Amino acid sequence: MPQPLRDLDPDASRLARFGARLRAYRTQAGMAQSQLGRTVHVSGTLIAKMERAERRPQPDVARRLDDVLGAEGELVRLATAALEFDLAERRIEARPRRLDTGLGLVTADGPGIGALHRLADLYDLPDDGPVRDVGTLRSATHALVDERLNSEYRQLLSTLPALIPELTRALEKQRTDEERQRVARMLVQAWRAADAVAAKLGLHDLSGRLIHIMGWAAGQTGEPFSVAATSYVRAESFFLGREPRAGRVMLERAADAVKARDHGRPEEMLAQYGSLHMRAAIAAARAGLPEKAWDHLDEARTTAAQVSEGIWAGTAFGPESVRIHEVSTAVELDAPQVALDTAEGWAPPVTLPAERRSHFYVDLARAQFAIGRHDDVLETLRSAQRIAPQNVRVDPDVHSTLTALAGTSPVRAAAVEGFTREVLAPARPVPAVRATVRAARAVPSATRAPSPPSV
Repeated sequence: MPQPLRDLDPDASRLARFGARLRAYRTQAGMAQSQLGRTVHVSGTLIAKMERAERRPQPDVARRLDDVLGAEGELVRLATAALEFDLAERRIEARPRRLDTGLGLVTADGPGIGALHRLADLYDLPDDGPVRDVGTLRSATHALVDERLNSEYRQLLSTLPALIPELTRALEKQRTDEERQRVARMLVQAWRAADAVAAKLGLHDLSGRLIHIMGWAAGQTGEPFSVAATSYVRAESFFLGREPRAGRVMLERAADAVKARDHGRPEEMLAQYGSLHMRAAIAAARAGLPEKAWDHLDEARTTAAQVSEGIWAGTAFGPESVRIHEVSTAVELDAPQVALDTAEGWAPPVTLPAERRSHFYVDLARAQFAIGRHDDVLETLRSAQRIAPQNVRVDPDVHSTLTALAGTSPVRAAAVEGFTREVLAPARPVPAVRATVRAARAVPSATRAPSPPSV
């Protein structure tokens, strides 16, 4: 005997509002859940779960429901709002609840993180100290960018507390606008590296402060590329604030602004313009806007065909980077088969930064899990871990994927436990960085992306 329908509270959440309106339209149409499910090519059970706010509606299903029930776009709008909020909320909940001391980084109140807080507090009031020549500082900054792009967060924490104040002192000492702008570009990259550490460790309030200071430094450069790079990084704040739709608009405007200025460096302009659209595709996907996401990717792909793959103002961009973002966008849009088809028979070249290559395999593992290829997930995550072990240790998508995988069977739970022990094995502390080591690291190895041309 059918169970009576449970009362719904449309004000409980955006998902509940969609469910309540779906039930209202269905009952008005005189259709049973099973009948409506057959009409839109899903199960009646799924219809019931969507009405009870137990399952989020996918965009294509919401469109079919809207058409069949004559909702005139209301169900599509409600589904989009529910999907945007839910995706952002799930991403925040998936982030590690505590700092991963397996990195050998420090605890929340430890000296490394405390140093980042102090840097933010005194960003324009550097301690007294020596200032090396601009050439040496440029090499040190190149090494810093290299460390960030290759997820060497422990090394960054060792370098940043001394380098950022020195760059700020150097900025104050320069006598010409050209010299100040050159040093300011280095300072932008240093603050971006500091934010990378804070963001990876889930220190979101600190990350927001560091992005703001990065914007202050970008304003000292007098050119649009550092400002564009700041907009690229700033998008993360919109993702965490559950406002990916607004983040997409911000990135699109930043792309238009960088393209509109005459700056005499057309290839770098194209790279910045394309990278912002590449980032906007992710924002649109997280907002549940598939058409916008693919439009942004098309723009990025067209632009990437006009430049060589490289590091532009600290951001990797080119045809290979766009392809990786195609996979990421498909995963964010809950289109795992599209992600797997895009990745089929291809691997990121070793000349790409380690973090980007590693994240390709993380997203590949997410897609494999989504379509039920559970036995492939751990090996794919091992590929990510071999490329950038520190990134894998703190990546929230890795944590959420492992948690979901462990829930599929006792055998896989044991395998996940073993993988976790291996990945989170304590790392040896990084010794103090000597000037000679910094100089050596300033020259990229054959497996690393080239140093940024704009620093």
